Amino acid sequence: MIIHSLERDIGEKVVITTASGEQVLIEVLGNDLFGISAPDGINVSHQEAGYSIDFNPALKVVNVSYLGAVSLKDRVCAVNDVCENYARFGPLKILVDVNKLEMELTTEEQVAFGEYLAGHVDLTDARVAVLHKPEHNPNLVVDITAFNKGYLLAEFNKKENAEAWLLRTAA
Repeated sequence: MIIHSLERDIGEKVVITTASGEQVLIEVLGNDLFGISAPDGINVSHQEAGYSIDFNPALKVVNVSYLGAVSLKDRVCAVNDVCENYARFGPLKILVDVNKLEMELTTEEQVAFGEYLAGHVDLTDARVAVLHKPEHNPNLVVDITAFNKGYLLAEFNKKENAEAWLLRTAA
């Protein structure tokens, strides 16, 4: 594996050409943020402590997966990462997988996060499918709070059903 080191200033762009000739554009946005534009068929993935973000270009669905105990700060960072990198595909279609999430937020933090989701301007028209185990949704308080505040959210136990709902045209 070859790794190249490139130093760029804010506003500069780097184009990476794949072996098949496809081009991926990376733009330095600032404050350790990067914008990535890739053609359909190229999967873009981002992983942080406690969560990962993958974009399915064919479906135009953002997949967010939580693993273990994830702090309120990291969950807000995940939302901001999604909005900063994928809002241009709006309205956003987001699949949130909480199957491996260990909920350690207090009830107050869960309510605050649900309100944050419902009030986030980039999520106003988003469709969000939450994927969890049939017997347990560790994100239930967040989901109920966000839904009650107008967030378009549905819960699922099977990924296929969640993706089908996300791809449905809004009525």
